[in-house]
Amino acid sequence: MTFQNARILTCGIYLGLIISSRFLLDFQEGFFYVLLSFVLLYAEPVLIFCTIKSVQQNESSSEWSVGKVIRFTMKVMIVGAIISSVVKFAYFEYARPAFFARTIQESIDLLTSQVNYPQESIDLAMRYMTSGTFAIVSGISNLFWSIPLGAFIAYVMKQEKYIVYSDLVVNDDGEK
Repeated sequence: MTFQNARILTCGIYLGLIISSRFLLDFQEGFFYVLLSFVLLYAEPVLIFCTIKSVQQNESSSEWSVGKVIRFTMKVMIVGAIISSVVKFAYFEYARPAFFARTIQESIDLLTSQVNYPQESIDLAMRYMTSGTFAIVSGISNLFWSIPLGAFIAYVMKQEKYIVYSDLVVNDDGEK
């Protein structure tokens, strides 16, 4: 296993634990839990940025393209999304199955009280809205956010002069 792949796996595991912790904190009440959730939210890009910098320092070339930063971020998010999806599935399937079923039923009741949906649409939604589909959709949404997150990290790295655009290398003074 290469150093970069080991870092992707390690960072992805930490990221999965952070995402899972934020998910579990959402069920807690109190200012401390909200504050902790926000701190963990901001820890995600910092973790990925620091991991990229670590990999850059270990490689012979210290400059990455925007595409490489986004690809690295997506790989880390894949590992993190898998871990957080497993945690969410286990939480709703084994720890609190009645909570998930009750929440889905309350959502359907609220929706049908506002709009007159056909009964077959409601039955279809009830059949497919399981803890497994919730975990999969949640994982996919985490992957979706890896693209803008990677672009943001690339922007920050460009400001710090750690990134190169295509074949044009720019030094700290802005000269070619």
